[in-house]
Amino acid sequence: LKTTIFNKFKMYDDAKEIAEHALQLAARERKFDCCFEIWTTLGSVYKNMGNFTLSKICLKTALRFGSKVTRKKHLADNRKELGILYVHEGELTHAQALLEKAVDISKKYNDSLVQCESLYCLSECYSRQDLDNNALLCLEQAHEIAEKHSFDHQEQKITLKLSKMYKKIDPFKHKKYHDRFYQLSLNINEGGTEIVNLNQKGHAEPPDS
Repeated sequence: LKTTIFNKFKMYDDAKEIAEHALQLAARERKFDCCFEIWTTLGSVYKNMGNFTLSKICLKTALRFGSKVTRKKHLADNRKELGILYVHEGELTHAQALLEKAVDISKKYNDSLVQCESLYCLSECYSRQDLDNNALLCLEQAHEIAEKHSFDHQEQKITLKLSKMYKKIDPFKHKKYHDRFYQLSLNINEGGTEIVNLNQKGHAEPPDS
């Protein structure tokens, strides 16, 4: 849990230190679920640091425990993180398969946050293959989940992309998502919360109306 929190707040050195210590304890006590989750989280930490090679090693190491994992919902997060790496590397067929699996697993086990994030990442994978209709469908589904569960940071990123994609094909939806993005940005800033980009560094800029 501490590793996840430190990762979220970009305290990567602290996250790595805690994860490495926790791995030793989990391996010694043969807690396979913990080993899987820690390796997956460590992979996410390295991804956020920009070290994609070590990230992939960690995520694939986690998969060695996959058959022994009892909390199957956590398999989705691993597939999502690996899918993001393969999108970054341009291996889109492999990325698509992983992200589709992440969506299926997270949906099956009612992990709404991972399902939402996996759909967003899958939309990017489709976009890079010029499958814009598929990308829009994923984004609409992700937006419905984010709005329902008040995932404001995720919804902000999703509405930004939806607004951009609809700009030339549907002025009504473009305005709808543009306005929603703007409102979310105000709400997040007024709450003193950092605007989070799901998969890359930097802050989102509002699209042209």
